[in-house]
Amino acid sequence: MLSPGGVLAGLWNVDDDRVGWVAKLAPLSKSGPTLSSWRATPWADSEQAVLRAGSSLFTQAEQCEFGNGQLRSADSLVAAIATHSPMLVMGEAERARTLATLRDFLDRQPETSSGEFTMPLVTIALRAARRS
Repeated sequence: MLSPGGVLAGLWNVDDDRVGWVAKLAPLSKSGPTLSSWRATPWADSEQAVLRAGSSLFTQAEQCEFGNGQLRSADSLVAAIATHSPMLVMGEAERARTLATLRDFLDRQPETSSGEFTMPLVTIALRAARRS
């Protein structure tokens, strides 16, 4: 329940595909949105349409983006991607092939091949106030 004048906020972390190796990773991982795909999503078709466009309940949303990163290793990134819903609905053989492809890709990238690295992310924040 949100009282009139209260603020509803949504936060989404998306991969920052302005970074070359992240852009190459995105189609291999077959998972979550990237910054480019987020920005390209038509307002009306996105899951955030009510917040973005406003409605009878909410004012039009304000949006901000904040660059950040998560410390990862190839193993931890592959393990995290393995939990994303597109991976969970794959058949076992396809899932194993996709995860092996991801691991091979990460092992060949200078940024990700030796130990820990920072996974570039952008946090997108939307907020809208409940109308009176």
